[in-house]
Amino acid sequence: MVKIKASLLGACIALLAGCAGRQLLDVHPERLTIPAVAPGGRVSLALTDTSLLGIFSDTATTTLDQLAMPISEHLPGQPPAVSVIDKIDGSPPLSASFGEHVLLVHDGMASVLYQDRVNDVKMILKLGSRPIAGTQWYVDTLEPPGLPVALLAGDKGSTSAFWSSGGLAARMAPTAATTIVRPLSASLPGSIAGPAAFTAYDEDTHTLLLARRASDTLAVVPVEGGARIQSSLADARGRVTVLAWNDGTRRLQLLEERASPGKFSTTTVTLCEGTTHVQILPGDAGGTYLFLFDESVRRGGATVHQLSLIAPSSQFGVLGGRYRKAVLFSAEDQIKGFSAARTANALYVLVAGRDLSVLRVGLN
Repeated sequence: MVKIKASLLGACIALLAGCAGRQLLDVHPERLTIPAVAPGGRVSLALTDTSLLGIFSDTATTTLDQLAMPISEHLPGQPPAVSVIDKIDGSPPLSASFGEHVLLVHDGMASVLYQDRVNDVKMILKLGSRPIAGTQWYVDTLEPPGLPVALLAGDKGSTSAFWSSGGLAARMAPTAATTIVRPLSASLPGSIAGPAAFTAYDEDTHTLLLARRASDTLAVVPVEGGARIQSSLADARGRVTVLAWNDGTRRLQLLEERASPGKFSTTTVTLCEGTTHVQILPGDAGGTYLFLFDESVRRGGATVHQLSLIAPSSQFGVLGGRYRKAVLFSAEDQIKGFSAARTANALYVLVAGRDLSVLRVGLN
């Protein structure tokens, strides 16, 4: 189990207070900007066997798009080709949930759950899927329409879909029937923790919920200390860890599930302002993590928006077990969204701001 109460908390709080600037690692990611894209907020990035798959929306074309990029020692010299999955809004102005989606890659298949706004009053919920090696998306419509929450992997490439529509609606593979699992009002997609679990925030009860699938049933429990802005991760035993930002205390917190299912311990990771997206990824050693989050900082009398990473020093080739912070991306414009995936020796991040960019950070 990760032990960061003294080292991580002390180092990060001191760092942000300006008392231990030496703890801020000087990291220079490779960056590749995707041209002619006006990105919406939600982006997704996933690893396939040999490449990265990115999903994002374009506010200029009102489409949900994709890009594929090979994994290698460096980012390619030329931007990858962008192709359209579907046109998802045809009635300006854009809806408040424009571009919201959930991506899942498993068993050689890619699946994306997303909304299509036909007009001012009609929304359609769609589930698109294609073989990783293919190019054609096959789209199915789910009823009743709602906001995408999560996708979970089933057997033989099947996918179970979950969305918010007057409750937590589910279509669990292999059946095509829709059921309402429980009351739930979600305004944001959830976080897929692992093959059989996800977390989602209920706006009505102001509660973060942990859902676990067992066969054709779904067990749902509250996560004490959870928050609306969160990311979750499941280990090999199925225990879930959540990274959550509390806007009231301005604390980024780590919630770790203990031996009793649904019981979580809480550790403060750092203080940060203006955070809108977070993501937790596994570290190299058991019980260690990479923490990604956006934040707003005052610099030279101006507000700067930056994407920050807190990770064990060893991930950057620095001796010692302490967690350290690095700034991966900064801009005057607010970061609309980001999504990250990692290989054994690199961290990749798809960032939506004024432009759409891919970052690569060498690890180890």
